[in-house]
Amino acid sequence: MTEISAESYLFEGRYDHEIHERMFWFAGAGWDRNRPSGIESRTTAFGGIGNIWRDDDKILFRTDYALSYTDREDVMATPGADDSYAGARASWVYNHQFTESTQYINDFVFDYGFNESDNWRANMINAVAVSINDRLALKFSLQLLYENLPPTTTIPVFDMIGGTQTGTVPFKLDELDTIVSAALVVNF
Repeated sequence: MTEISAESYLFEGRYDHEIHERMFWFAGAGWDRNRPSGIESRTTAFGGIGNIWRDDDKILFRTDYALSYTDREDVMATPGADDSYAGARASWVYNHQFTESTQYINDFVFDYGFNESDNWRANMINAVAVSINDRLALKFSLQLLYENLPPTTTIPVFDMIGGTQTGTVPFKLDELDTIVSAALVVNF
């Protein structure tokens, strides 16, 4: 029998509109669930402006600056935590075409919550994509998710003699999650 030990979901959409050649505005929204990290549901909306610093056949580099709103529900509610808050968001996208078939990708997002000075998180994805042909590519990536105020969970407490569970205690989850992935990418 197969049992799932960890799963994570992320959906995000974004609309960009060019103001002029080197500047654009954007709006977007996303939803994620990452129970191993203590997040039952997190919905985020954001909008702002961005700069395109370089966009040619070899390199794309752009930065974004936005206001955001987050509504978050943890797997285990933290007493006194503010689950809905406004914030500021900064991000960049860097793509480097090393060869005709090999590309390096670096996406970074930093989100700061106005409700508490320690409430910030960062997400960085480093990836290498290698084209197999015009439609298929292999993509290997390393994602680092940092949550400065991670949620808490409970862990069971057992008695030493009988090994029976006697209760639970709160446990603060790790700030940093690391995800390594390999994907087959289909281009349309």
